[in-house]
Amino acid sequence: MFERLFVTSFFFQGRSYRIRFMRYKGRFPAQEYILEMDEKLRQPLLGALRHFADHGRLPSETRGRWLQANYSTLYEFKVQRHRILGFLDSNSMILTNGATKKNVKAQRQDYDAALAMRADYFGDLQLDRHQQR
Repeated sequence: MFERLFVTSFFFQGRSYRIRFMRYKGRFPAQEYILEMDEKLRQPLLGALRHFADHGRLPSETRGRWLQANYSTLYEFKVQRHRILGFLDSNSMILTNGATKKNVKAQRQDYDAALAMRADYFGDLQLDRHQQR
């Protein structure tokens, strides 16, 4: 399968999945969000990411879950009020963005941003494959 190294940054290789940060508009929003988190909150989140990479799921929805309805292609990793969003591409979890849990309207905007990033990622992938022919 075509590796998208130019739009992702490798973070962790587990037994089930790779964890990658997505580059979007010249930045890595999820990575930046995680680095700005307080160390006491960052460590449990990184542990959840590693557990997902190794086991393909988390033991409890309190640390992460697949979203529902229009957002069902997105996975949400959680620690307290912090959220990191991502999606699967083959054997990679691509982390898109992070946000603090807010009201429903603001949370939908965070989800919509992740969906837009996902659409750009797969749109670029189709374009790349077409150009290689």
